[in-house]
Parts: sequence; structure tokens; C-alpha cells
Amino acid sequence: MVALHLVPKLPTSRMSAELLLPLLTMVALEVELGVLEKRAIEEGIEDSINRRMTRGKNSLLRTNLGHHNLNWSVTDHAQLYGLVE
Repeated sequence: MVALHLVPKLPTSRMSAELLLPLLTMVALEVELGVLEKRAIEEGIEDSINRRMTRGKNSLLRTNLGHHNLNWSVTDHAQLYGLVE
């Protein structure tokens, strides 16, 4: 019955089930497709964000592990770069 609000100009009291059923089916399909499309877009965005975060973390780990230990202190880092002795 919610679909009837989407088409208020149609004379629903005079319409036969033969005419109303295809219309309601069409509206239901459009709503379902809209929901599926929205979900696909949201999942695509979420997947994209997750891929970028993972790529960034992996890059950071490769960079850090290539030069020094991630658990080093500020002093350790300063010594590595020759800022302190």
C-alpha cells in the first residue's frame, strides 16, 4: 500500500487488479534496485577506503622496518639520523 502514495493521481478505486499489480510490481522492483544500488555504492566506498588504509599501513611498515625498529624511542630515531650522539 505504500506504493500507492507514490502514484496519487491514479484512480486506484477504479483500477482493476490486472492494472494495479504490474504497477506495484514495477514500483517494488525499482525500490529494491535502488536499495541494492545504494548498498553496492556503500560497500564499494568502504572497500576502497579499506584498500587504501591497508596499502598505506603496508607502505609505512615497509618504510619503517627498512630503516629502524617501530618500537624505538625518539632518542633512538634522533641517533639514527645523526641528530644526537
